[in-house]
Formats: sequence, C-alpha cells, structure tokens
Amino acid sequence: MERSLIRGIIRNEIERGEDNKRFGDVNWAVDGNRHSLIIPYENSFSALFKGAESFSFKSLLRKRPGMNVCDLFGDAPFIEEDDYAYVSNVFGVRLKDQDGESENPKRTIVEANLFDFREWKKIEQAMKEKDIDSGFELITCRPFGPFKPIERINDEKLKDFEKNLAYKKIYFGMLQRAYEVLLSSNNGILLSTVPVDKKYNSIFSQSQLREWRQVLKGEVEFYFSKDSKGLLDVFKIIKHRHSPDRLPELPILGKDKFVGS
Repeated sequence: MERSLIRGIIRNEIERGEDNKRFGDVNWAVDGNRHSLIIPYENSFSALFKGAESFSFKSLLRKRPGMNVCDLFGDAPFIEEDDYAYVSNVFGVRLKDQDGESENPKRTIVEANLFDFREWKKIEQAMKEKDIDSGFELITCRPFGPFKPIERINDEKLKDFEKNLAYKKIYFGMLQRAYEVLLSSNNGILLSTVPVDKKYNSIFSQSQLREWRQVLKGEVEFYFSKDSKGLLDVFKIIKHRHSPDRLPELPILGKDKFVGS
C-alpha cells in the first residue's frame, strides 16, 4: 500500500501543479515569491549560523563570493539587485515564472514541478547552459506551502502515521536529489525547513532529526534548530569532498528504494 500511496500522492501533486499553472495560482500556496508577503529567509535559517541575530544572506554572499545559488520552491527573493555582483548564478525553481525574462543575466527561473522527478532534468539542463559543472554552493528550500500533507489525503482507511510516512519519503527523495545532483561537494550548503502536518507538527520529530544527525556523523555536517520564531524545524547540510555521493537514509524510512528516485 505504501508504494502505491506514494505514487498516488506524486500523481495528484503533478496534476494539481498543472491546474495551478492553468488557473493562475502559481505560488505553490506559500513559497518564496518576491511578489508575495513572505517570512524573510533570514527568519527561517539564521539560527543555523553563528551570530544568528546578525546573520543575513548579504553577509554570507560577501564572505563567500562567486557562489552559484538555487532556491527550490521559490525564486530566491533574498537575492537583491546589489547582491548579483557577489554571485555567479541565481536559480529559482517554480511552477511558473511570474517575472518573465529577467534583465539580470545571472538570474534563471526554471519552471518545474519538483514533485515530478522527471522535471528535475530541467534544472540539470539549465545548469549545463550556464556552465555550472560543480553544482550549487548554496541551496535553499522552504516547502511549507507545497507540503500540506495529511489534510490533502482523504482516504479514511489510511492512518495518519501512514500518510505522514509517505510524505517523509517524498520529502527525503527531494532532499536526496538536491544533495546528490545539485549540491556542490566544495563545502556546498543545503538549507531547508521541515514540512508540517495539518496540526503544524513537523513531519520529522526532534528525536528523528537527532537520530539522522547521528547517522550522518563523520560523513556529512548536519545542524538543526527551530527557526527564529520557534515555529518550524530547520536544518543545514554541508557537503564536503569526502562526503558520500548519497545521503544515508533515516532508519525510520526503511530500506526500500524511494519511489521515483
């Protein structure tokens, strides 16, 4: 049932994405869109950095100039016009490009539904066109809106933990692709918020995040915290040259190969 449930969720999300594009609702509910009122990305991720109170993406970009940056589920609204002098490329991955062709040649919006794993090829193709051979040094991911898991599954025969586990696997599959295919092994940083269920509980508990940190210990740097408002769980992964090609999986996810990977 689990594998068919995952396939069904993915199929529904692909169809929902097509409806969103047709009817103009292209925001994936609450994603990183420069035209909407959003929580600043600093509020989400500052707790993962030293000097959290004074952290800003501006300072990060200036401390490490020349990075390739990618925002999954958003259009990288934290990159402002004066930041482009400090980056090589900026990618945003959305259902639809609301801005049209950017005047800044360093900015690329990839129209792709991240629930459809075939569409990740669009990101890889855009990377080739921009000569991004070694991956992104910074990836951000705030899937709050796209992941409204349990409330969108109406099968009363399924228990909440079954639905929750299915979404855990889908989310981890996305992280795996971002880490394996997109993230640079030259100290590449992956920042993500953890999706929540309809009760606003993280789909990964704090104990499960601690367990994952233990699994990753010695191979991949892994830090987790609450965001600056104490609402969402957030984490940071740093990939080094000695890091494994794939993320070791959490024991709770089981040993089955992820559907769609």
